[in-house]
Amino acid sequence: MLARGRVVADGTPAEVKAVVSGRRIAATAGFAWTPAVADELAALPGVRSVDQRAGRLSIVSDDSDATLRALLAAHDDLHDIEVTAHTMDDAFLALTESRDDAAHDAQSAQQQPQQSQPEGALR
Repeated sequence: MLARGRVVADGTPAEVKAVVSGRRIAATAGFAWTPAVADELAALPGVRSVDQRAGRLSIVSDDSDATLRALLAAHDDLHDIEVTAHTMDDAFLALTESRDDAAHDAQSAQQQPQQSQPEGALR
């Protein structure tokens, strides 16, 4: 897999997808989406991210079993539930975003002025 002319991953599709841990839980929600609901869902065990579009809930979790158990205990009005592994698109985004973040952090560190220490200070 290439990003900006550099190899960011090399292996079979299964090996590349394994770089992105966790699974995605998708379900149709029978409840109204509010910031409080988003916070509640984000606090479930293993949850890394929560999103909702057109009544369809999407949760990325490092422990999909624990997340799903807690989710169903709190919301019995979910239906059409799917648990899926990440796709190659998810792996590509994760691999390239982490590289972009690292490059941005390095660039920011280079642009920040160095703080001078008082004379005689220990380094």
